[in-house]
Amino acid sequence: MVLKEISIDSNSVYPDPNEEVINATLQCPKNPNSEFTTTYCKTGTALIEQTIDGFSFVNQEFFIEGDACEESINNTLEDLYFSFFTSNSDQLLTVEILILHDPDLSLLWLYAPNGDFVYYESIPQELLGIDNFNRQRIVISPNPIIDSFSIQNNSSAILTNLKIIDINGKVVQHFNTTILNNISAKNLSNGLYYLQLVTDDGKMIAKKILIE
Repeated sequence: MVLKEISIDSNSVYPDPNEEVINATLQCPKNPNSEFTTTYCKTGTALIEQTIDGFSFVNQEFFIEGDACEESINNTLEDLYFSFFTSNSDQLLTVEILILHDPDLSLLWLYAPNGDFVYYESIPQELLGIDNFNRQRIVISPNPIIDSFSIQNNSSAILTNLKIIDINGKVVQHFNTTILNNISAKNLSNGLYYLQLVTDDGKMIAKKILIE
């Protein structure tokens, strides 16, 4: 899983996939009790205990080792990223996973009880070239959504395909990409959904939305 977003105190940052941190990753444990590993120049490890809702760190311990990032922007984000784990080493971290098809992609969020989260995508290694990334500056407003919403695209990407997907991975609505304002959501039941946006270079951006 590749790190795509860090959200601390409701402020999101999107790591720049430059050469130094192109492999900022998370290895998801498959066993009930196993080692959790994540990298962002340094490597963070911990033994975890899984529950039905997520996992916690054994003995509230999260270890960080290795060399820090050399680039100043990476160094700052590295500290921010690992603060998510160290600040919540005594908390239960909840896990949300969504598996999409066309393209095949897995999305994973780790949430702290205070609402902070880190977000990852399963992107094949061959797609991780620096030129393939666009900084994710897509804003959905309002969110939560009552009747309609708008998509503000502040990125360099051109949106070509928009879908709303329910928590079971089913596509429930398609959109015309020429219309990004006042998109109706009246026919959707209240609940959590994911907005899948595909760009002209084939990359996918996922945004969580709540219909009220």
